[in-house]
Amino acid sequence: EENSKISELDEIPISPRKENLVSIKSIRSPNRKILTNWEVYLQKINGPKQINHEPYIVHVNLVGAYDFQKEYDCFITFMIKSDQKETKFTSKLIKDTRSPKWNEKFELQSLDLLSDIIVVNMYHKEETPEFQLMDTIEIPIRDLPYDHSYIYNRNITLNDNITGHLKFIINE
Repeated sequence: EENSKISELDEIPISPRKENLVSIKSIRSPNRKILTNWEVYLQKINGPKQINHEPYIVHVNLVGAYDFQKEYDCFITFMIKSDQKETKFTSKLIKDTRSPKWNEKFELQSLDLLSDIIVVNMYHKEETPEFQLMDTIEIPIRDLPYDHSYIYNRNITLNDNITGHLKFIINE
C-alpha cells in the first residue's frame, strides 16, 4: 500500500537514519501494466503474433466495362496495398472504346489477410489523377467471402457522377 502512494518521481529514502539520508528518484512508467496470472497464461498459450510468410493468392478475372459516355483509351490497375509488400497488375490498354472487354485473369499476392486492401483504378491513357475514369475502389481482403467468389458488377462513379459500369470477379 505504501508503494501505491509513491508518485512517478517521488524521492525514496535509502537509509533509516536521518543524518545519513540519501534519496533516489523512482521512475515509474505510466505505460507499464502488471499482468494477472490469467493474462500471463493467455500470453503463453497464444504466443507472440506470428507473421505468415506464405502469401495468400488473390485470383482476379477482369471481365470488362461498358456504358461510357464517350470513347476512351482505358486500362485498369489492381494493387494490393500493404504494410509489407505491394503487388500490382496493370491491364492491357484498349483504345477508342465505350465498352472495353479485357477478359484478363491474373494473381495478386497478400501477406497479411487482416490489413491488406485491394485497390482498383481505371485510367484514360495515363496513370495520373487527371486521367482517372472512376473513383478508387478499395476492398479489404478480410471482407472477401471465404468459400465463394466476390463479384463486382456495378456502376462506377467519378466525383459522384456515374461514368460507366465495371465487372470483375475475385477468387472465381
